[in-house]
Amino acid sequence: MKISTKSFFLITIALLTFSCTEDNFDYKYSNQPDFLNCNHAHNNLLKEAYYTFDNDITAYYGKYDAYPNPISNYSKFIIKGVNGSARYFRLVTPHTKKVFEALKEIDGLWNTNGKDSFLNYNSEIITCIGDNIQDEDLKTTFKALISVNSMSPTVFGAPLIPKYQQLTTDKHLGLYAALDLYFERLFDADLSSNQKIKRPKKEEKEVEDHSGHNH
Repeated sequence: MKISTKSFFLITIALLTFSCTEDNFDYKYSNQPDFLNCNHAHNNLLKEAYYTFDNDITAYYGKYDAYPNPISNYSKFIIKGVNGSARYFRLVTPHTKKVFEALKEIDGLWNTNGKDSFLNYNSEIITCIGDNIQDEDLKTTFKALISVNSMSPTVFGAPLIPKYQQLTTDKHLGLYAALDLYFERLFDADLSSNQKIKRPKKEEKEVEDHSGHNH
């Protein structure tokens, strides 16, 4: 299929505009360790997304702990993240919104016609995440669900919830959680009030905000 000169020009301008926008993005976590084992043009933004997610979880759930406890923070988030019942309007900061807007511009990362999730599980980024998950059982399940087109936050959440502690040590797995259990939910979340996600998830009941998974 031939592309007209005008179309080629418009596509080029769009790509350059987004590239410049991302280059000029106000990164808060650029000094944090790199971890992505992916050769992707948006590695810096994906890294920013992970650390933004981790910081939001820590700031909201950790404020009730006398001492820093990442495992406790994720225990309080994981079930609500899986079923979409977290109070995102309290978790999200102005910087989170900026990261979300930038993530939405990554070509191929999202499928806005998705039934259970807007995340495109067949994207290059998700493939890279799956290849680098440290836990072999979770990796196998992750890739198998995608291969049979059965992946969703709730389906993968079943094996993920018992191993939520790994979100604090496996940053590729943490990036998956950041994209599918956090930023993806913002497509339908009303961040101005305590309104639940419009798109119905599975039948899980909402868990109280400050009751951890292992309580």
